[in-house]
Amino acid sequence: MAKWQDFPPRVTGNRPRPALTKNSHDDYSDLRKFRKGDPPQHIDWKTYARGKGLYCKTFLGGEMPEMMFHWDDTHGDKEHRISLLTRWVIEAAAQGISFGLDLPGEKVSPANDEKHISVCLKILALF
Repeated sequence: MAKWQDFPPRVTGNRPRPALTKNSHDDYSDLRKFRKGDPPQHIDWKTYARGKGLYCKTFLGGEMPEMMFHWDDTHGDKEHRISLLTRWVIEAAAQGISFGLDLPGEKVSPANDEKHISVCLKILALF
């Protein structure tokens, strides 16, 4: 597994840099209606199985931060920069962190669902 030593420092708002473990939340707090971009690991699948709709678990530790991956946070030639941004997208997606891209001439708002991940990877592949 890749190390996050090169993970970008910018997090939207004044939130701290995200923890590097998947279990970065504290105690379970409550349920709320599912919102587009919520990580699948937060969905309350038991409630969904009972036919009551999609709900997400919330935690006292707060929600995962949103991150923007900026072209200017990378270095090296174009290929290296694209490679690094792609790695950040894959790592953030795996951890359920909402993220966006800020490339020259292309900006994608933060989210973390299958469509968003696919769109970001396609943009990077064609950049």
